[in-house]
Amino acid sequence: MLRASWAGILAWLGAAMIVAGPGRAATVTIPVDEIRPGMRGVVMTVLRGTNAEPVETEILGVLRNGIGPGKHMIIGRLVDEKTRVTGAVHGMSGSPLYIDGRLAGALSRRVAIFEKDGHCGFTPIEDMLETGAYLDGGARRPARFSMRRLVREGLLGGGITSDWLALPLEVSGATGRALRALEKLWAGAGVILASGGGGRGDADAPGGELTPGAAVSAAFLTGDITMGGTGTLTWRDGDRVLAFGHPMMGLGEVEMPMCEAEIITTVPSYQRPFKMANIRRVAGTVLEDRFSAIAGRVGPKPVLPAYRVRVDFEGRGPVEYRGNFLAQREMAPSVVASLLIDSVLGSEHVGEEMTICVTGAMRLRNGQALRLDGFSSGDAEVVVDAAMDMRGRLKRVFEQPFEEIHPEGLDLDVRVAQRREEARIESVTLWPRQARPGEVVRVEVRLERRWGGEEHREFEFTVPEEARAGEVLRVEANDERTFLAKDSGTGGGGTGLLALFGSRREEGPGPRSLGELIEGMNRLGRANVLMVRVSRQQDGVRDGWGRHEDVPGSVAAVLRNGPSEVEAISDSVVAEMRQATEGAVEGSSVARLTVR
Repeated sequence: MLRASWAGILAWLGAAMIVAGPGRAATVTIPVDEIRPGMRGVVMTVLRGTNAEPVETEILGVLRNGIGPGKHMIIGRLVDEKTRVTGAVHGMSGSPLYIDGRLAGALSRRVAIFEKDGHCGFTPIEDMLETGAYLDGGARRPARFSMRRLVREGLLGGGITSDWLALPLEVSGATGRALRALEKLWAGAGVILASGGGGRGDADAPGGELTPGAAVSAAFLTGDITMGGTGTLTWRDGDRVLAFGHPMMGLGEVEMPMCEAEIITTVPSYQRPFKMANIRRVAGTVLEDRFSAIAGRVGPKPVLPAYRVRVDFEGRGPVEYRGNFLAQREMAPSVVASLLIDSVLGSEHVGEEMTICVTGAMRLRNGQALRLDGFSSGDAEVVVDAAMDMRGRLKRVFEQPFEEIHPEGLDLDVRVAQRREEARIESVTLWPRQARPGEVVRVEVRLERRWGGEEHREFEFTVPEEARAGEVLRVEANDERTFLAKDSGTGGGGTGLLALFGSRREEGPGPRSLGELIEGMNRLGRANVLMVRVSRQQDGVRDGWGRHEDVPGSVAAVLRNGPSEVEAISDSVVAEMRQATEGAVEGSSVARLTVR
C-alpha cells in the first residue's frame, strides 16, 4: 500500500533538501490545518550509526488542542518494518516528519506506554518555530515554566497516555549499581537513565553532521565523564537549529553544550525502547529550552566551569577525572551529585559495604567557596545518601534569593574503603565527678568499634569560674553533625534529602546574605567527628542559625509565646571539644558533673 508511493516520497524529500542547500533543513513547511487523515509521510531518524533513515508513516489525524490551548498534536502511526517492534522510541524526540516533501513537525510522543502498533504524536513545526524566534533576539522571553507542574500533570514521565518521549540521559561508564543510584537521583525529571559512551578521547571525535534527522545531545557533563540528553535534530537554517519537539527540562534560557552523537543501537522493548548513544564533540550551544523544542546555534561553544574528581580506592590507588559541568541553577546540583555517583560506583573496586569520605568545595566567582565535605558508611546505598546530601547543600546555595551564583570550578577528593567504618559511643566517664570552679576535668569517651574492639578518646575542659556550688554541668558525647543539626533546629543530620524540583521550608529567619548562607552551610557537621559538649543551665534562645545565650529570663519568657521561628532554651554551652575518627560515630552518652 505505502510501497507504491515510496519513490515519490523520497523524491519530494530529496528535492526539498537540495533546494535548502547543504546543512539546512527544508524551509517549505505544511501547516497543521492542511493535514488530513490518510496522508502518507516519512520520519527521518538515526537507528544506528550517524546516518538518518526514512521511516514510513501514516497520518491518522490532528488532535485539536491536544497539547494545550491552541497547541495541536498530529497523530500518526509508524508503519515501517524497521520500527515494527519498537514503535516510537525514547531518543527519537525531534525526528522530522515530512509530508509531500514539506516539513510538518517533529516526533515527540508515544500515545501509550505499552503501545504496540506504532501510534505516536508529533509537535507541529509552527509551534517549534516560535521557539526558534528566541534565537533572533527580538522575541520577549517569558519566565521559565514550572517543571514540577509538568511532572504533576503527567506531561513528563509516568503518565498513561500522550507522554513526551523521555530523553535517554546517557552517562558514560554507568552500569548496574551506578545506573540504579542515578535513577534515584533523577527520579521525576522525565528522563531515562542509560549507560552511554563518551569521554575525553571522544572530545574531538565527530558524530553525525547536524542536519535534520541526525542524533544530537544536550550535554550536562563533558570530559572524562560525560552526561547528556540525546534526541534528534528537526530543523536547521544556517547555524540555527531546532530539536526534540518538546522541552528537555523546561529551563528557558540556557547555555549548554550541543554535541554531535553516534547511535550505537536502538534497543527494542515494548515498555522502554531507547537509543543507546556515544556523545561526541561539542558542535555548538543550546540556548533555549522551551515548551515545543530546544533551540541553539551551531558553531560557538559555551564556556563551562571545570571539575576535578579524584577517587582513592583503598589498596588500589587514585583515579582522577577532569572535565566541565553545566552550572545552570536548576541542574547543577544534580549534575555534580551525579559526578560523585558515577566516579565511585562506576568502578570495579567497590563491594557491598563501603565507607566514603568526601572533601572538597565548589569555588564561586565572588571568592567564596562552598564546602562539600561528607562522610558515609554502610552498604552501597551510602553513595546515594552522600550524593543526595551534596545535592541538597548545592540546591540551597543555587536557589538562594540574594545574588546569582557563578561557579568557577569544582574539586572533590573521595576516599573509598571497602568496609564499614563505624563506632558506637558506649559511655562517658569524668575525673573527678565533682570539681570546683576553675578546676580541669578529664573526659574519657569509650567507643565500641564495629566487628569488635574498644577505643578510648580523652578530652579536657575547665569548670567556669562563674559556676555556683551545687550546680550540675551536663557532659554529652555525640557526633558533630547531630549536635549542629540540633542547634539549628532541624533535629536531624545535615540538610536532609531534598527533592530534585522541590524545596524545603527552613526553620528560623535564615541568612541575610549569600555570605551568611555559605558560612552556615560550611559549618555543617560531619558524622566522623566525635564531639563532646559541656553545658549548664542558663536562659537563651535558638533560631535557624544556632544558639544565642545570656538572654535575660524575662526576655526568654516572652519569646516562649513569641515568633514561631524563635525558640527559648534553658542551657548554654561551656565547652566544646572535637576529634576526628576513622569511622562514623553512632549513639550518644551523657555524664553529669557537680560543682563543689
